[in-house]
Amino acid sequence: MHLITILTLVFTIHAAPQDSKPSLSEAPPPVAEPKAEESTVETNRRIAQLIGPNLKRADGSEVKTREVLDGRKNVALYFSASWCPPCRAFTPKLINFTNSHAGNEDFVVILVGSDRSKAAHLNYFKKFGSNFYAVPYDEEVLRRVKRAYAGGGIPNLVILADDGKVVKGSYEKNGKYSPRDRRSYIGADPVLTKLAQMYPQTP
Repeated sequence: MHLITILTLVFTIHAAPQDSKPSLSEAPPPVAEPKAEESTVETNRRIAQLIGPNLKRADGSEVKTREVLDGRKNVALYFSASWCPPCRAFTPKLINFTNSHAGNEDFVVILVGSDRSKAAHLNYFKKFGSNFYAVPYDEEVLRRVKRAYAGGGIPNLVILADDGKVVKGSYEKNGKYSPRDRRSYIGADPVLTKLAQMYPQTP
């Protein structure tokens, strides 16, 4: 059984500051890499525990998080919000990518929203279409996922491997994901380019 593991203001480049987010000095580093002997099942359990037991579909229905993760090679966490102009510019690109890969079960995109209300969160997500999932609007759960994997701003696209390790994210320094360093923001486009390299569109 395979698992997947699996951001108006601008930083040095384009990031809008995250809402309801602890300061970078308080935020813990990304989730520690699992030990070599840890099974992918255990990794799946840890990631599901972090994200929560259920995920939302665009139509409002729910699905078990473990069912979404099972069998995937990669998870892309998309930290975004409807009030963020850079997010509104990038989101259509991500939508086009997932639409062109509809039916690909090797990866999945999960929205981790920073909207300020449940209604705004759901309305933004509905625009994404059926190829996305979303962490339900729960401030505690969203904060937990952000502390584990987010940087200080959005849009932030983070690709996770099936061991929970970050493959690439919108904060990068010396080739490594560096969410604590605001100055290391490279934007979401390079991460989407990486995802497209990993999953080229089939004719």
